[in-house]
Amino acid sequence: MRYFIFFAYDGTNYHGWQAQPNAASVQQQLDRALSLLLRSKIETLGAGRTDAGVHAAYMAAHFGARTIIIYIPKKILSAATTPHAFPFRSTSSA
Repeated sequence: MRYFIFFAYDGTNYHGWQAQPNAASVQQQLDRALSLLLRSKIETLGAGRTDAGVHAAYMAAHFGARTIIIYIPKKILSAATTPHAFPFRSTSSA
């Protein structure tokens, strides 16, 4: 099942949304938290990007998983997580 997750974050301690090889990002933290809880490798795809230190009041991403129970670091706030049919993509449907 593909899930959308809608969230906000304080980007002060992150180098933007998108995963980077040598800097902490919101996407890496979200992927890690989801992977730990769902006990499988989760990779999110975000609807946009932010620069280092930039906050997001509303962001959307999607990921695939069989079941969902979420714990997200406290500086990243999830507003909603909903299942959607596969044609939806965070890059074009959010």
